[in-house]
Formats: sequence, structure tokens, C-alpha cells
Amino acid sequence: MNKIETAPQLCSYFSITLTLRESGSSVRGRAPISKVGNRKLRKLLFLCYFNASKHNKTYRAVFARIANKGKST
Repeated sequence: MNKIETAPQLCSYFSITLTLRESGSSVRGRAPISKVGNRKLRKLLFLCYFNASKHNKTYRAVFARIANKGKST
């Protein structure tokens, strides 16, 4: 395994970087995450996020605050 030296490299490894689509005038909406990195780690992160948003009171409050601001969750 190669050394991971920067935060962008770590995000790429976990496959949580955004994919920018800049093609003409049809560029609207949120940028999807890249599917290039480690699929199993991405699924594990999602499961941790999902469980924390449902069962952890502290995280649930943060999640609700972000959602109320209209941010993507």
C-alpha cells in the first residue's frame, strides 16, 4: 500500500471526493461522490454515518441542525 500523505489523498482512498461535471449549460444540482476509491470502506463509512444519525443523540442534534440550514446530508 502506498503512503497517504495528504488529506485529498485520504479522501480519494475512501472514495468520498466529489466528481465535478462541467459540460455545457446542463450543470445543475449537487456533485455526486466519486466511485473510484475503496468500495468497502465507503460502505463502512456510510453505515457508521447512518447509525450515528439514528442512535447517537449528540450526532442527531448536529445532523438536524445541518439539515435545517438546508445543507445536503
